Amino acid sequence: MQSNMNSSIIRYDDLLNSGPFLNKVAALAGGLLQRELPEALFFHNFQHTKETVVAAFKIGKKEALSEEELETLLIAAWFHDTGFRDEYFGHESASQNIAQKYLSDIGYPDEKIQQVLDIIEATKMPQNPQSKLQKIMCDADLYHLSSRKYEIKRKLLRKEWENKLRKKFSDQGWCQVNLKFTRQHHYFTAYGCNVLEKRKQLNIVEIEQKLSSLKGSLPHPD
Repeated sequence: MQSNMNSSIIRYDDLLNSGPFLNKVAALAGGLLQRELPEALFFHNFQHTKETVVAAFKIGKKEALSEEELETLLIAAWFHDTGFRDEYFGHESASQNIAQKYLSDIGYPDEKIQQVLDIIEATKMPQNPQSKLQKIMCDADLYHLSSRKYEIKRKLLRKEWENKLRKKFSDQGWCQVNLKFTRQHHYFTAYGCNVLEKRKQLNIVEIEQKLSSLKGSLPHPD
């Protein structure tokens, strides 16, 4: 994998010239995500995967990964949600099956395939990553918790759960769900703990303020 880009500002288009092998992986996984995912996946879609790949690259650079390690990480990032094509609950195992078949077919080394599968496995909730690459992947997958677009992401996930899982929430209930999740979550990498966590705390304050506003607007009982 070759890259001389400025890692402080990374966009998806920058990663399209990461080398022929990764380009091939991106084309396969990206094509699957765009063409074969079920409807109503408003959050867990191609856009989320692209953002996760970019986040994995950024954190990987911050964590001083070698080019070989970075390649393995990005392959896992591309495949990590492909299993939503087949399963919603347990999609990680389906993603592993898809990744293993494709990588085996193109002759990717068995030990590296196992690394990819282990990285995907680590994204299962609750997260419990063991290796450095697994920790980076977990932080990349939940990078959006620290994003300025987190409110938009919450809306997309709420819409996905309502349409895909038939789970409906009041505005107050949805705030409570997200507040509990973000409070319990923690990042694993140094970059996650030192940078992303601070941004996430700002989002927690925003949810708390919104929840307080919603509670204040409720009618008082007679």
